[in-house]
Amino acid sequence: MVAVFLFFLLVTVSTANALSIGAIEVKSSFNESFQAEIPVYADGQSGLEISIGSKDDYAKLGIERTDIVDSLSLNVEPFNKDKIIIKLSSAKPINQPSFNLIIKATQNGGTILENYFLAVDFKKILSLNAPAADNRLKAEVPETHMPVTKKEVKTSNSFASYIFTRNMRRGDKQEDVKNLQTFLKLDSSVYPEGLITGYFGSKTKSAVIRFQEKYASEILSPLGLKSGTGYVGPFTRAKLNTMSDSKITSIYETPFSVESLAIADAIRKEIVEWKKYWEKKDIEKYMSYYSNRFKSGESNLSSWKEYKNNFNKRHNGIEISIDNIQIRRERKMLITSFLQRFKSDKMESVGTKTLYFEDDDGEWKIKDEKWNKYTEKDNQNTHPYVIHIFSYRNRESALKEVNYFRKKGYSAYDVSFKLPEKGVWYRVLIDRFSSKEEAQEFAMTITKEGHADYAKELYLPYAIETGMFESHEDASKELLKLGKMGYSSYPLMICSSDKCSHQILIGAYGNASNAAPISEELVSKGIQNKIVQP
Repeated sequence: MVAVFLFFLLVTVSTANALSIGAIEVKSSFNESFQAEIPVYADGQSGLEISIGSKDDYAKLGIERTDIVDSLSLNVEPFNKDKIIIKLSSAKPINQPSFNLIIKATQNGGTILENYFLAVDFKKILSLNAPAADNRLKAEVPETHMPVTKKEVKTSNSFASYIFTRNMRRGDKQEDVKNLQTFLKLDSSVYPEGLITGYFGSKTKSAVIRFQEKYASEILSPLGLKSGTGYVGPFTRAKLNTMSDSKITSIYETPFSVESLAIADAIRKEIVEWKKYWEKKDIEKYMSYYSNRFKSGESNLSSWKEYKNNFNKRHNGIEISIDNIQIRRERKMLITSFLQRFKSDKMESVGTKTLYFEDDDGEWKIKDEKWNKYTEKDNQNTHPYVIHIFSYRNRESALKEVNYFRKKGYSAYDVSFKLPEKGVWYRVLIDRFSSKEEAQEFAMTITKEGHADYAKELYLPYAIETGMFESHEDASKELLKLGKMGYSSYPLMICSSDKCSHQILIGAYGNASNAAPISEELVSKGIQNKIVQP
């Protein structure tokens, strides 16, 4: 892939509530014709128009429109009812060191202008797939993993630990805005009003502009801007996060919820019962496991029941086997995926079934259901894919990010690695997945729900296992013990039809040798372990 730095500056000209533009992914390599893709999420609404920004659009953002932009062609391809893909290309290779690309999206009277700053580093060939600054990096290069240790930083009671993960603009109402106002209030020259309302209004925008201009060399200059915009994008967030690092005390990892571990066996039992009533063709008991809010594709609960009833009438001798049940939490939902083998007098099939459970008045009910055909390349017994959220220069920032996602219900953890000439960095990763497609879908959910501007699947098949526990209490104790020792561990919950096991893991690595230093360090501290492909 071509080596590019990608920075984003989004300005909402007028409201477009259901419309959002994702991160750019460059497909071409150096000295090849430029090719890139950008996802646009329209939530099924019509009337969407996409174009490359005009001179007037560039002027609105105070950015120069270079001639190289005219060499780009833009095509739009539907992906599904909620998403389209912008495909950008050039007839000839682009050799300009850097340029700003503005994409304009208009729908139902609302307009979004999103700027992608692309700079090519032809010497180092280091690909950064998302916003970057001194304190954050998204790079996939050969890695050397370093031992993880806790650090102490200077204490100040002025501002609690917080990591800004989302872009913010005028009109926003969210926890991030309240924390932004709290931080800006610390500098009276930036935010003299000092109002903490949780609403991003004109005074907050003015304060952001002052902040951006005060640190213009780090926030505005890399984007080619001379004055502040009032939009809190990746450069502004990076500076906020860097400064807040010096204002916090020791950062400790938020423990995993014991409840999340305990739920696994209850969900396993539900799936076994669900399977039993399907085989018996007891449609009423089978459907009792579904939520009234069930929706899968075009089917609601009523049409799904009708479909399953007709299906059962056509098939006799139904036999179903399930294996390798993986359970993960996504905010208020539990997602289970497993290998399903179906057999009847009419057909046989093998595929990956995914059930999405929601809490329905104290009971876990199926809200959505998906099935994907099994292919020979699939290995349902391993989970080599993870989701990459960010990479940080210091561990304090990484742990803040981990804690943010854990509090949202995600299985987040950090892993240290070493970049040539750049030192030790810390990746923030989420969970493990058996297939690339499953990881991609999960990553898309994270970005679409606004938890991060970037989330991408990575193939890191190795990890360090410190134990396998059938008891969720024992698994929780192991996680707490490792956390107190400074290790970012996480559970992989895998169930068969008979029982659930909690595999306690540390890290995610491209090969076994990268995991070896941490494995050896653990042994030296009395923690027996083994390097595995979970």
